[in-house]
Amino acid sequence: MKILYTKNKKNKKYLIKDTEKDYHSQYGLIKSEDIKKSNPGDILTSNINEKFTILDAGFLDKYFKIKRGPQIIPLKDIGSIITMTGINKNSIVLEAGGGSGGLTCILGHLCKKVYSYDIRDDFQEIVKKNIEFLGLKNVKIKKGSIYENIKEREIDMISLDCPEPWKAINTVNDSYHFLENCPKKNKMTKDIIEDKLQKDLTKMENKKGSLIEHFTDSFLNTFLDKTFFRIFFVLVAIFLLLIFILLLK
Repeated sequence: MKILYTKNKKNKKYLIKDTEKDYHSQYGLIKSEDIKKSNPGDILTSNINEKFTILDAGFLDKYFKIKRGPQIIPLKDIGSIITMTGINKNSIVLEAGGGSGGLTCILGHLCKKVYSYDIRDDFQEIVKKNIEFLGLKNVKIKKGSIYENIKEREIDMISLDCPEPWKAINTVNDSYHFLENCPKKNKMTKDIIEDKLQKDLTKMENKKGSLIEHFTDSFLNTFLDKTFFRIFFVLVAIFLLLIFILLLK
């Protein structure tokens, strides 16, 4: 693939996917034979005398042209994931929730091996087309739910871009070295802690001794509620006012 840059003030960039065909743009036509025999840095002229610089297309040039379905993770967030996890060309990674394959493609370009899980056939079809478009051979697309079971082991990083990532903890617990939750990095820890606290509180509730203790706790909790306290305070004030009036008589 090739990239054409306009030489005018607009500084437009065009990706040429098929060099066997003439390329048409708003700045005129570039002939296929001129594109094929050109070298990076050459200047090509269209039929309306507009000039272009031609270069070989880089990975990002092609990446920005991938097919979109579901919203993809922004590049700045992908950069944070790569930086924080330390994954590299020797890493084996697993992704749950392939979506449009934005993260999948970047990981495939960077890492040794990528496993991409999704439960939707239409999303997997988009990912498949995108990895083929980018020429990635190290991405394996797998249909399945990350909440249920995965067979892969010794994974360097697992990315959970799914609605309820905390539900996948037990499934992936024996598989990974580093876990990354894409939507919100701190959400998983927070949710896991809250879930554990809720379970502990439920156990405590079940172990309460008597009905009187339960009633007392409920009453105190209600009493401490601001709304009830205000009502109680007003009633006490009215009661004291009535007593004061009776004493005056």
